[in-house]
Amino acid sequence: MTTIQQLCPGCGRQLQLPAEAVGKTARCPACEATFQVTGDAADVQPDPWAAGTAPVSPGSAPSGSVGSSPGAGPSPANPYQPSASTSPAVTIGPYQVVDVSFEQIFQTSWAIFQQRWVNLLLTTLVVMGVGIAMVALFFLLFGGVGMFFGAAGADGMSVLAIVLGAVIFIPAMMLLSGYIWTGWGRAIIAIAQDHPNPLSEMMPPMSLVMRVILSSLLIGAIVLGTVMFFGIFIGLLGAAAGPDAAATLGGIVGVIFQLAAQFVFQFFMWPWLYSICCGKSTAMGAIADSFRIAMHNKLTSLLIVVVSIGLSLVGTLMCYVGLLVTTPASMLLTAVAFLMMSSQYVADPRFMSDPGFPGQQPPPQQPAGY
Repeated sequence: MTTIQQLCPGCGRQLQLPAEAVGKTARCPACEATFQVTGDAADVQPDPWAAGTAPVSPGSAPSGSVGSSPGAGPSPANPYQPSASTSPAVTIGPYQVVDVSFEQIFQTSWAIFQQRWVNLLLTTLVVMGVGIAMVALFFLLFGGVGMFFGAAGADGMSVLAIVLGAVIFIPAMMLLSGYIWTGWGRAIIAIAQDHPNPLSEMMPPMSLVMRVILSSLLIGAIVLGTVMFFGIFIGLLGAAAGPDAAATLGGIVGVIFQLAAQFVFQFFMWPWLYSICCGKSTAMGAIADSFRIAMHNKLTSLLIVVVSIGLSLVGTLMCYVGLLVTTPASMLLTAVAFLMMSSQYVADPRFMSDPGFPGQQPPPQQPAGY
């Protein structure tokens, strides 16, 4: 997406705006001042009386491509998002992170979901269809090989063929899974930004796919090391308590540890996929950026995780059919949260309008305070 730079007349902050927004009304995410986008990057002296005095009617924002290359500079500020915080932005990696309340994120996500649910459903159907095909291919391939050699009486060859097939099949499935998840994340971001063809983003560049795979392996290594540490700890307790007590203790502690580890992982890593899919974070940097973004918005991150888990449970209780709705809703919620917290563009339908027609008046904004 082509961007231009313009200084906010209210606070003097340099904003990056879509080039197509020239001639429309924008709003500074830092001080809430509204101004006309002229495309002139000349210095403008801050006017202490400008903030909040101009009539608020954001114009429509054009759709742009998803993400940008790493090191492309600070994240574009979103002058249209209603989630602006009065607290100053904090630089975290390549992002300008602001405080955003969960209420603002939920309202924006719900408005987007109501208007663009068709694209959300289509992306979910594509991902689920490919996932089912992967599982079916796995069983057909290895089951067929085993039955063939078993019928021929060559059980040893059957085992060897399955092992060799797994050596080839597992890396291939890892590559395909990384491709699907990267494409899905980019498609969700494109929907949140009202991209004209979000399904095209499901074919991501391989550079981003490899980042997702490498970052996944790094996270897996961290999780494996943590599991081994607690496994040794539980084993020592079991050895001291006896075999019967060890089995009971191991089961209880294991379940508690699994639930706690899953919750902690989601709390710190919920922005992880989108930080790579937008093209700004590296494989290792995405882990650090996600951790720091979550810590900067602790309460909001906690509520995001709780709501996401709740949506997953609701979809599962509806005989798994409900996952067709709750899964894309959860993905959209986290994508919108990431974009709003990192001051990136979000196409909120409530504040978009055609040129020359004022959009809906946004409600008065309160400081997030988290």
